[in-house]
Amino acid sequence: MSRLFDLEARIAALADDFAAGLPARREALAAARASLAQGDASARASVAAEAHKLRGTARTFGHPELTSLAAEIEDGAATSSSSTLLDALDALLRAMDDVVASRPSAGEPAPAPVVTPRPEIESEPVAKPPARRTLVLDDDEGTRRLLSVCLRPATGFQTVAVATWAQAFEHLAAEPFDLVVTDWMMPDGDGLSFLRTLRASSVRNAQVPVVVLSAAAPRQPAAGEPGPVAWIQKPFVPRALVERLLAIVSG
Repeated sequence: MSRLFDLEARIAALADDFAAGLPARREALAAARASLAQGDASARASVAAEAHKLRGTARTFGHPELTSLAAEIEDGAATSSSSTLLDALDALLRAMDDVVASRPSAGEPAPAPVVTPRPEIESEPVAKPPARRTLVLDDDEGTRRLLSVCLRPATGFQTVAVATWAQAFEHLAAEPFDLVVTDWMMPDGDGLSFLRTLRASSVRNAQVPVVVLSAAAPRQPAAGEPGPVAWIQKPFVPRALVERLLAIVSG
């Protein structure tokens, strides 16, 4: 049986968690919208940050309309007029309400996830290669959970997930890793800044391959500066991500 055989079911469970967490995300966006409407220009940064988190995972969990609206808001947060940004936020808030309203009511059973069956194939036992130790770096808890589900021993990985650069460097200094997967936009800085800091450090994993995940277009490092081994667009298809990362660590 494929080692990815149950990935769809696990992602379906996370998708339900994502929908359950939308009211809290909506509240944060609504608060930022209210501040923006009152003339607080600093609220644009909060709007962009909340839209960024939603943009990176909503399509993966079956809500492409949320990703599209969040992308429009994040990309225009710094330059759009306040009225344009407020209209876009209203559209996103309504779309989030629609998703929340479509969830089963309390006590109503949720529909079973549709998982493509895979036939059992009898074969001689094959020794599995050792799981590749992978450090996942993302400040969004939902994305860390998603990556931890995708990159687990059953798919060929053993994952440690952290939320900050400081936590990442603690692990990189103390434990061996085969791969680092980092979000582009972190509170500490961007992915290329992380990579420059890592390569210039003396930690044991200073030269470990680094993959950058981002909803933004790829950014090229300056001449002579280190770059990632791959730049993978968010939102990603879980199975395709696993296969891409397996190819990187196996190459």
